[in-house]
Amino acid sequence: MTGQSLTTERKTTLTTLFNQSIHRHTGGHVLAAAQAYERVLRDLPTHADVLDLYGTALFQRGAAATGRAYVTASLKRRPVCGSAWNHLGALDRGLRDGGPAQRAFQRSAVIGDRDETDRGLRLNRRAAAMLATLTSTAADA
Repeated sequence: MTGQSLTTERKTTLTTLFNQSIHRHTGGHVLAAAQAYERVLRDLPTHADVLDLYGTALFQRGAAATGRAYVTASLKRRPVCGSAWNHLGALDRGLRDGGPAQRAFQRSAVIGDRDETDRGLRLNRRAAAMLATLTSTAADA
């Protein structure tokens, strides 16, 4: 759907799907979450949150190298995201790449998510904010 604007109905559908993805992911249903993230990425291939969380889910499913590419793409879109840097550190550690892992964890600590300490709250707020970013993300594609 690159280059096309999204209808209000499609935006609502994608927001709902993204919310479901997050709930599946945080509930431990990583495969179902990854599949749902893939569906969102078809319409929003450059959305930073979806890229980050999909990459993290891939890592959790055993595909660390592939997951790393998605998290890295997320950080190119939004380099000041503490949780994405933390995910990259975990991926690099999983790939036995200690130097980059340490640097990613340090960046995550410096950036942090200063205003909110509850990860679930941050994810839900990202999902709620997604509707507002859909139009600009689709326009960027």
